[in-house]
Amino acid sequence: MIREQLNLFAGRQEAIALFENLCERQEGEPWSFLPILSMVGPSGYGKSLFIQNLYLYYCHTPSLPHISLDFGRPDAPHDLLNILGALRNSLRRQRDGYGHALAFPRFDIIYARLKRSEGQESEEVDEVNDVNELFGEFSDLIGLVGNIHVALGLLLFIVKFVARLPPLRTLLRWLVEWAYQRAGNQPQWRWYQDQIRKFRELNLPGNASVGSIRRRLNEMCTIGGPEREFLIEQILPKAFLADLRYGDSDNESSLLKKGPRYIVIFLDSFEVLLRGAEPTARQLLEVLALNEYRKRGESDPLLLIVGSEERLPDMSREQLNQHFPPPSNVDAGRRSAQQRAEVLYDDWMRQVPSPEDRRALKLRNIYLPLPLSTLQLDGTRDYLLRLDQHNETSIFANEALVEDIHRVTQDYPIFLERVAAALQASAQDSGPAIGDVRELFDSEQGEQIIDRLLTLHCKQVDERAFMLSAIPRTLTPELLSLVLEHLYSGPPAANVLNAEWRRYRHLPFLLASEDKRSITFVAGIRALFLQKLHMVTAESDSDYVRLHQRLHDYFKDRIAQSLRTQETFDEQDLLERSYHALALGDYQSVVQLATYAQRDKPDLWKGLLKVIAQAPTEKLPHTEVRQQASEGLYRAQQQAKTAGAAPEAVRAIVLCTWLLAAPGSERKRVSSLWYDLGMAYQYLQEVDPRVQRDAATHCFQRANELLDPPQPVTGKLLPPGPTAGGPVPSPGRGVGQLVRSTYRSVRANRWVLVLLGIILLGAMLAPWLVLRVPPRPRAPSATANPFALPLADLQPGARNRWIGATVEPDGEFVGLSDGSIPFDYLRPDGSLKVRAAGLVYRGDLAGARVLLEKAVQSDVNDAEALIYLQDIQIRLAGKACSVFVVATRIIEDSSEGVNNGRDNLQGAYVAQKEYNDTHPTPLCLYIANLGNNSGYEPFVAQQLVNAAAASKGALVGLTGWPGLLDNPDSLAAVHLLEKARLPIISPDSYDVVQFVSNVFHIVPSRQAQGRRAALYAEHVLQKTHAVIITDPANPYSRSLTEGFIQQFEGDGNQILAIQTYATGLTDARTLAVTLQAEERLNPDFIYFAGGIGEGSVLLAQLRADSSPLRLLGSEQLYPFVGFSANARPGFDRLAFTSSAYVDTPVASHMEQLYALAFDAQDPGRVRVYGYSRPDSEAILSYDAMETLIAAYTNAAGIQRQSLEQVLPSVRIEGASRQFITFTRLNELSDQHLFVLYVNQQEQVSFSTI
Repeated sequence: MIREQLNLFAGRQEAIALFENLCERQEGEPWSFLPILSMVGPSGYGKSLFIQNLYLYYCHTPSLPHISLDFGRPDAPHDLLNILGALRNSLRRQRDGYGHALAFPRFDIIYARLKRSEGQESEEVDEVNDVNELFGEFSDLIGLVGNIHVALGLLLFIVKFVARLPPLRTLLRWLVEWAYQRAGNQPQWRWYQDQIRKFRELNLPGNASVGSIRRRLNEMCTIGGPEREFLIEQILPKAFLADLRYGDSDNESSLLKKGPRYIVIFLDSFEVLLRGAEPTARQLLEVLALNEYRKRGESDPLLLIVGSEERLPDMSREQLNQHFPPPSNVDAGRRSAQQRAEVLYDDWMRQVPSPEDRRALKLRNIYLPLPLSTLQLDGTRDYLLRLDQHNETSIFANEALVEDIHRVTQDYPIFLERVAAALQASAQDSGPAIGDVRELFDSEQGEQIIDRLLTLHCKQVDERAFMLSAIPRTLTPELLSLVLEHLYSGPPAANVLNAEWRRYRHLPFLLASEDKRSITFVAGIRALFLQKLHMVTAESDSDYVRLHQRLHDYFKDRIAQSLRTQETFDEQDLLERSYHALALGDYQSVVQLATYAQRDKPDLWKGLLKVIAQAPTEKLPHTEVRQQASEGLYRAQQQAKTAGAAPEAVRAIVLCTWLLAAPGSERKRVSSLWYDLGMAYQYLQEVDPRVQRDAATHCFQRANELLDPPQPVTGKLLPPGPTAGGPVPSPGRGVGQLVRSTYRSVRANRWVLVLLGIILLGAMLAPWLVLRVPPRPRAPSATANPFALPLADLQPGARNRWIGATVEPDGEFVGLSDGSIPFDYLRPDGSLKVRAAGLVYRGDLAGARVLLEKAVQSDVNDAEALIYLQDIQIRLAGKACSVFVVATRIIEDSSEGVNNGRDNLQGAYVAQKEYNDTHPTPLCLYIANLGNNSGYEPFVAQQLVNAAAASKGALVGLTGWPGLLDNPDSLAAVHLLEKARLPIISPDSYDVVQFVSNVFHIVPSRQAQGRRAALYAEHVLQKTHAVIITDPANPYSRSLTEGFIQQFEGDGNQILAIQTYATGLTDARTLAVTLQAEERLNPDFIYFAGGIGEGSVLLAQLRADSSPLRLLGSEQLYPFVGFSANARPGFDRLAFTSSAYVDTPVASHMEQLYALAFDAQDPGRVRVYGYSRPDSEAILSYDAMETLIAAYTNAAGIQRQSLEQVLPSVRIEGASRQFITFTRLNELSDQHLFVLYVNQQEQVSFSTI
């Protein structure tokens, strides 16, 4: 276990925050009332490691003295005298910020006598001014010195003889009494005089002298005497607490001002003390935490942290169970660790008696349980990713594997550690790697992990009994009787059952209810026993099935009896029956109950979902259940927004939830299940307003996360603080030591002295030399745009961190430009734009405007030049403007990429010009080029985040971003923008599984395109048999195919074959052979989920074969210029879906604006696309910018509303469809598409589908 590198179980941030809060105190302020922080639970939950973590990394400060006492160590004390002595000895060794040690004057007086009476004089005890001991040992001192030297012996003999003379004895007695009187003025002796008045057992008068007190204490310390225990149990603890509270004075004022903030005592392995000396354990906690100061309503500086496997004295069952709280709800999960810590403390303070009522204070009032099981899925993921980071591997980059590990280990830290270590070792060994958790537990290594961990818990009850007892979710005496009856082949006697029940209730890993009528396993321990049961299922399958069947019948009978006698039923019985029904593979009854519960019993419905997620999956018929879930989802879709959709959606929810409970690390399978579950919730939500709004969203997010690799953890692996076991530096000494050591080193080296002299001489001459250097002329800054910050010198491969661009080795500019960097420079006006950009960079905006005006006259449809010109005119007019960003890819390998980038800019410019021509407050556009290759997106996103911060709110959002969610780099970039709350209006198609909260889509998903193509084939072409050509490795092609198959087969049609290809890698001959093979199947048409490259080959081959088959595809087949000459005669066989088309009525307004912007000098419309006719990319870019502008306008009119809050309610008239509005998942409400079909003259017609 890499404890030094991974702060494994210190993921208890709220516990750490609570500890830090409790240890905070300003100098001079009184101490707070402190709890006992308890950690009580089975072995393996990281109690000792957490104590070690606090001890090493959060207590190493002189103002926080601390001690850790582990009762599990062989040399640990187990009696009160030596425990308090060990605490005192450790604390006295520590120094505070002033170099002072903690003083124990009261404690030392009695502790020294107690240890001396045992013949174990403690070297730690040093009683200052101990006059009585000095005179009491006078004779022995004389004898000792006399043995050293004869002359000294004679001298001391004479002194000893003279001391016997009465006058001298009187003088000596007077000196002793004088010393006693002086000692009586010290705080420790005044404290003992106070104790005489409180305790009659001291048997001294109230005005007793110090000498009398000392003699009485010596008498009481006699071993075997009746009064010795009184001193240890009463006086010694009080002296210890008084010293901690007062120190060398009579009150706490000096310690409050200059003493420690608090004193921390860690008591680990406390169960050892409880088992061996339970009265001592209770007494220790009472004397430390129930002292007289607390009972008077005051406080002290003592903070106790106790770790134990057994319940602490006087701890209630409720407090014991609080160490294993249920999973936090959504609201609690959103709280910070600091807020959760404050809640823990506030809840504890509410149950503490008021200061006036603390006379009756008990230990149970002092305990504040710290949750032990707090990893949850996020904590498990964090640990596994840190383990990957430490070992420089990527074994746990699979989110589905992370979920599997979390589901198996159930927040049990040591179980998680062993499973993760086994998977790591398997991946790094030369042999065959273990791929997932299922394979691990099918191996001998997995069985060894289980068996070794079970030995920690199977000391009091037989392992097989535990395995069977873990089958019920909750144990009651009746259920335990069923288990024992099955175990011993007969019903147990009443006394045997009662004895077993009592024994079970006191086991550390079983949590009993307050009424003691039910107990539950700690989740992680139950997971161990169930895993062991699964391992032996092959040989004892009858035990597993028969016990589940008996439990199922038991709850079934209880339900029937309740209906007969009370005409009602207990919902908990229904839940338990469902749990065991699923364990037996019976899901139909559960689906039936779920349908009823969702309709009539919301609480039962919520409980049932939890049961299904926990249900065993050994008997789950995967194929059958998956088919049933798909059927339910399909029927819910067919009956969407009608009452008939609810039961079908419920069926899909139940079965998908159960499937997700099954182990399996295949990410795409698990992601698909989450997506189906989200769709089912969405259909249910449409007909039932009671469904939580974020249920579907959560499922889509989980589906998306499973497809993305987890974000690697960042930062140091070592926790903060000094190295374990290293010295604690004294304040203020480090700098002095450094100066002194440096000075000695310099004195010892003559050449160093010479070098330092030269440096000093240069420093003195520098001002005169600098004054004689003429100042370097500087270019004026662009003050008209305060957040267009200076750019670094652009060099190949060099990246600038702020607004600007980087030049990649292929000569491409990638980044964010405000006009100072030209992206689209491979145009006729490229040289003019480059020169204009240089002037913008130097702040010469007027000169840049002249050059850009020339550029747009020579290249009339250059949208980039027009955008920069528009921005410069706004800046020269001195107007403030809000900034929108168009993110696109300007230069790519193919002309298609260049055209798409230019189309995006054209559509955005039309929207900008339309807005600026009609509004007094203009808007500016910046351009972000994402580059030809993936990998630059996070860099550009960071520039956008920095620019938004520098603009102080002027930069408000962006449109575009081709390939938004198609690769990990782009996903990481989008999540950066999501955290910065920068909304993105995307005009590109997308995979419906992928959901990001700040992305709003104005086109239907790729799956929707596939579904609409299927509907066109069915209803317009009247076709029922299809073959599909698809690239399963391409996200775009795969999503289209999924949607097409779902719709086409769902409507009862037949797909004869699915042929695959590799985009850009499959040659024309292979495609031709593939097509000919499909033609022999006699399909009605071909659905092609791809682009122009392969589509051109297929069209040419269809024409060569004289085939009448139609080729139906997607919007990637739109740019006709990409088709080869051989393919063009086959256009009459081509049809494809598109989100926008210029000849539709809704696009007419945008077409007019487009022509005015780019073709004003060509009234005859000689030039068409790109001048007077926008293609679909330009239309969609226009709609995206119009949507963002509308949201910005609406947000400006609504106070305290952000764009993200306004966008879901935006409604505009678009150029691609009549109205653009969004669903709750930021998707387009109107999912209609156009289907375009072409004749041989390349004349296009369209249908709406």
